[in-house]
Amino acid sequence: MTVFQTELAYAFHKLSKGDKSCVHLIITQEEEARQLTSIDSAHDAFYKVLEKVGLAEEVELDAALKAVGTIRMWRLTTKGRDTLPGLLGIIASENAPQNDPSQTPSAPSSKPHAHDPNGEFHD
Repeated sequence: MTVFQTELAYAFHKLSKGDKSCVHLIITQEEEARQLTSIDSAHDAFYKVLEKVGLAEEVELDAALKAVGTIRMWRLTTKGRDTLPGLLGIIASENAPQNDPSQTPSAPSSKPHAHDPNGEFHD
């Protein structure tokens, strides 16, 4: 698996069964669906991983929901709706990573790379 897929797998495997069912629901809806998460929960962390590569985006909360103060709303981008089912198929069949890959030190790169959701780097 690529670095991105490992990070996504780690976040996915930390989700509860209920959170996984919500992810399934959001990718199978014909119309754009939105997902509320508790800030800093495993579910929220999953969407943050997707946001890094443009597969999800945070949605502005209305005033009543902002007042709660502990929730965030997400939606998948078009790219996310198209890409996420295949990515989940890849990572769901893998064993869960034992360590958080975002905390693993990596060698510094000498030049920037563009990252795509399939986990490949492009110059």
